[in-house]
Amino acid sequence: MNHSLNSNTPQRAATVAALLVLLALLLAACGSPGLPVDQPAPQAAAGDDGTVAADNPVAVVAESSADRSKGSADAPITIIEYSDFQCPFCSRWVEQTYPSLLKDYVETGQVQLVFRDFPLSFHPNADEAAVASHCAAEQDAYWAMHDALFAGQSSWADLPDAIPTFIGYAGDLGLDTGAFEECLASGKFDAAIQQDITEGQKAGITGTPSFLINDQLL
Repeated sequence: MNHSLNSNTPQRAATVAALLVLLALLLAACGSPGLPVDQPAPQAAAGDDGTVAADNPVAVVAESSADRSKGSADAPITIIEYSDFQCPFCSRWVEQTYPSLLKDYVETGQVQLVFRDFPLSFHPNADEAAVASHCAAEQDAYWAMHDALFAGQSSWADLPDAIPTFIGYAGDLGLDTGAFEECLASGKFDAAIQQDITEGQKAGITGTPSFLINDQLL
């Protein structure tokens, strides 16, 4: 996945430029909703509106054993998305921008999209939602659960206990709900989610959604 952002073809340069515009417009609308869980994020300059953004671009490591991805691993462009299932800005991205990215870039072989978890500390159900996505992946339904979590975000975001809702999604998707519920309680994916968070913090991520394009932080 370590493709250079410096393209030697006009077509790839145009693709990268289009993606930068697409994602930059999204981020301009969303801003940075806050700091990630537990550990302090790297310091960056604050803007006039009080948001914090990392220097751009920043070279980072793009490999992770916990990646969930769509598209060809041989695509010339890799986008790594750091996201929080309870983040309303991430939900907006999934609803408004994600379909176009899939249709125009991922499905045409130009882009591989990689998802990484970055649950924020002030979203109380975000960690459990991330775990739910991993547990669904055990039954080959990661992306189906990803879509269900974002589509239903408003129905579970403020619940004192969202686990029954997530189990309901698993049932709706035809998963083995007993195995899914056992997985949710196991803690087996806590380390993988923390790895995503740690790598994101090292990359300068402070809010969601955030993106790396060919190892460069947008």
